[in-house]
Amino acid sequence: MVSIPEIFRYWLQGGRVDVGFLGAAQVDRFGNINTTVIGGDYAKPKVRLPGAGGAPEIARTRKEVWIIIKQTPRSFVAKLDFMTSVGHLDGGDSRAKSGARGKGPTAVITDMGVLAPDPTTRELTLVALHPGVTVEQAKAATGWDLEGRNASSRSRRRPPMRSFATLRDLHARTAKAHGTVSTEQQQVHNHTEGGTTMKNIIVATVIAVAVGGCMRIAPIVKVEDVQVVAPNSKPTAAQVRQSIIAAGTSLGWKITDAGPGKLEGTLSLRTHTAVVDIPYSATKYSIVYKSSQNLNESAGTIHTNYNGWVENLDRTIRTELSRL
Repeated sequence: MVSIPEIFRYWLQGGRVDVGFLGAAQVDRFGNINTTVIGGDYAKPKVRLPGAGGAPEIARTRKEVWIIIKQTPRSFVAKLDFMTSVGHLDGGDSRAKSGARGKGPTAVITDMGVLAPDPTTRELTLVALHPGVTVEQAKAATGWDLEGRNASSRSRRRPPMRSFATLRDLHARTAKAHGTVSTEQQQVHNHTEGGTTMKNIIVATVIAVAVGGCMRIAPIVKVEDVQVVAPNSKPTAAQVRQSIIAAGTSLGWKITDAGPGKLEGTLSLRTHTAVVDIPYSATKYSIVYKSSQNLNESAGTIHTNYNGWVENLDRTIRTELSRL
């Protein structure tokens, strides 16, 4: 057993963990996941989930990540309601360009089969089916046009009965140790809002809540002179400004003018507040730390939640600009 600070600072941030396991309420075609909110906006969602916890750290720094999730149209979506943890971002080499380490999600294991990213596009494709499941069923349970890659000829063999017996015994002993029974766990699944979480991610979300409050400190992330990329046009400074405002507003940031060519962004979550300056022009923009409350900023370091918020803002700005 090791302490939570050691897990994050030595094992995770140090790149000493080979495989990370994550659950999710939503996953998109590039393996990005949502464990934060469902429906509406961040401030007033239809369902507020446990949140990020340690998942972004795992997704961004592990050598590879395996995602375990039930495959339904509500969980396999064309567009996330909120991006909590990065997978392959927009596909291709976008993950590597973002600075995230490792291979990202290399397998998504569902109750129907196994998906893996395409070597070039990084879009999740069906590579194997569980016994009794067809390609058509898997496609019907997916919110995008799922590619099969000969999955029908690669059905996975049914595990031997002794494996089921071992798992059921472990499940029973775990339930007994925690003073619960399997029927109670099933009730948790049945009564979860909208069916967006499942038994197979309960452990992951409990861990996420447990580690969410621990102190994680890292150097303040710097987003400097990001080039404006708009494939279909040559945007003006006014269009860049509007894209930044749209991106920030969609994530709960309050964006205001702070002078010619400069915006100020403020994000307040419970007792935590982050304030950034966002200088911009027709060709580039930056996101610069200005001030914060209850994020333990000191000597160029800050709670990693701040870095996650800024990285998410940067990604969303890029997405808005790509639509111009």
